[in-house]
Amino acid sequence: MSLRALGIDLSMPRTKQSRGAVLVMTISLAFTNMVPFVWAHSVKVIGARVAEVQLDKKQLTLVFQHPVTQKDEQLILEIGNKTDFSENLHLEDLRPNEPVSVDYEEKSEGKGRAVLIKRVPVRAPNFSC
Repeated sequence: MSLRALGIDLSMPRTKQSRGAVLVMTISLAFTNMVPFVWAHSVKVIGARVAEVQLDKKQLTLVFQHPVTQKDEQLILEIGNKTDFSENLHLEDLRPNEPVSVDYEEKSEGKGRAVLIKRVPVRAPNFSC
């Protein structure tokens, strides 16, 4: 004999609240699955050296080695209000020839907008045998 035959209903009642919660979860799940796709196609990452910091223009000029030609190339990045820095780093803390890793959005050839700037730690070589 089943519980339903005894008149016991164990199903959850559908209310407007539960429908709303399902809708919110569906939308948030769709959005979170879409974010990596959008991020991957609009943001690039580069490892480079700081060439120049222009605090008045809020610009950072980077020098990097082109992976094919092995020639030094320059990239000029705008630093905006939404630019993040790692580890209590600020634009004025960056020094010439300092290695950095930068996530950026490319605007035109040789120019872009910085999204995230991180210092790259320089480690001493290990000479142990």
